[in-house]
Amino acid sequence: MTLRSASQKLINFIDNVSPLYFYFGRLVDIKRIAIKIVAKVGTLLGALLFHVPSRTALLGIDISSSAVKLVELYSKPEGGYEVTAYAVAPLPEGAVRDHEILVEAAVSNAIIALVEQSGSTCSDVAVAVAGSSVLNTMISVPMGLTPLEIESRVEADVEPMLPFELNNARLDFIILGQNKTLLDERLVQVVACPEQEIELRKLVVQSAGLELRVVDVESFALGRAYDLLVGESADEEGKALAVIDIGASQITFVVVSENSIIYSTETAFGGKQLTEEIQQYYNLSWADAGRAKRKGGLTDDYAENMLEPFKYSLIKHIDKALKIFHSSSESVGIGKLVLSGGVSKLNGLAEDLSSALSIPAEVGDLLKHLSINSSVDMYSLAQDGPAMMLALGLALSETK
Repeated sequence: MTLRSASQKLINFIDNVSPLYFYFGRLVDIKRIAIKIVAKVGTLLGALLFHVPSRTALLGIDISSSAVKLVELYSKPEGGYEVTAYAVAPLPEGAVRDHEILVEAAVSNAIIALVEQSGSTCSDVAVAVAGSSVLNTMISVPMGLTPLEIESRVEADVEPMLPFELNNARLDFIILGQNKTLLDERLVQVVACPEQEIELRKLVVQSAGLELRVVDVESFALGRAYDLLVGESADEEGKALAVIDIGASQITFVVVSENSIIYSTETAFGGKQLTEEIQQYYNLSWADAGRAKRKGGLTDDYAENMLEPFKYSLIKHIDKALKIFHSSSESVGIGKLVLSGGVSKLNGLAEDLSSALSIPAEVGDLLKHLSINSSVDMYSLAQDGPAMMLALGLALSETK
C-alpha cells in the first residue's frame, strides 16, 4: 500500500469519527500521524496533504486575553485577497489568561457579539493554540528511516519533552529537509498540544453557534500572514527578517529566511502589563484602562512614568530574543524587524526599537496587500490593522 493510499484510508476513518480537524498548518489525525514532507514554509503554511474545504469561507478568530478579533477573507479569481468582514470585541478581565480560556461563557458571548458586529454569515472558524500548552520543537533523524520508523522516532524523542501525556495529546510533524550540520540526517519539526485545549476551543465556538474547522499554531498562522503582507520585501542582502508579534500577554518572535521559518520562540510579556499599571495607577476599570492605553487622554506624566519604562522592558525582551537567536545561528543576520500585534502601534516604539538595536524596524501594513470590501470600515481596520495579524493568518488557512 502506498503512503498516499494509507493516509487516505486514515483520513476516511477520521471522517467517520470526528468532524474536527486539528491543524498545525496541515491536517492532523487523532490516533496516528500521516507523513508530510515539505521544504519551504510557503508549502508548509499554504497547503494540505488532504484538504477538507469549509462550506463557505473561513473566519479567522483570534482569542487573546483582552479581546476577540475576527477576519474573513475572499480569494479573488484574478488573484489577491479582499477583506469581507472584520470586527473586534473586548473580553472581560480574567476570561482568558496566558492563552488559557477560564470563562467559557464570556468567550462564547464575545464571539457571538463579534460575528453580529462584523455582519458575516460564515459559520466555519479557525482558531489557534500557543504558549506553554504547545510543544513546538525540532529533532534530527537518520536519512534512511522509513515513514513508520520516523513516526516511532518522533514519538520516542518527543514524549520526554511533553508536560502532558502523549496519549492525551494531538501530535503532528513535518520533515523540513537535510540537516545542514549533520548531512546524513534530516530535520523534523514537531508540534503537540493537549487534547483538552482543542476540546475547550471547540466548546466555546460551538456555544456561539459556529463550527470549529481548524486549530492552528499561532506562530504558523503569523508566518502565513507574514508571507502575504511582507513577503515581497524578502531577504535583503542575504539577511533574514524577524516578525515580532506583540500581543496582550505574549511576544511571538519568528525569523524568516529564504521564505522559510528558521526560528520561532515565545516570551510571556505583552500589553497586559501596561494595562494593569494604568488600571491601578488611575483607579480605572479594566475596559477603561485598555481604552485609555489605545486612545490617550491620561495625565501628562503617563509617558514618563509608565509608557517609556514599559517600552524599555519590551525592547529588553526583544533584544534577549535576538541574542538567543544569534547564539543558535552563526551564519544568519537580521536585516529588518516587522512589528505586529496591538502593542506595535505604541507611539515611537518602532523608532525606539530600531535605535536601540541598530536594525530597521517597521509596523506591518495590513492594507498594503489587501483590498477592502465596501461593507468594511476601512478607517477602523487601518487603526486595528497590526492587531489583526493572527486573525488574518487564521483566515488564510482555507484560502491560501
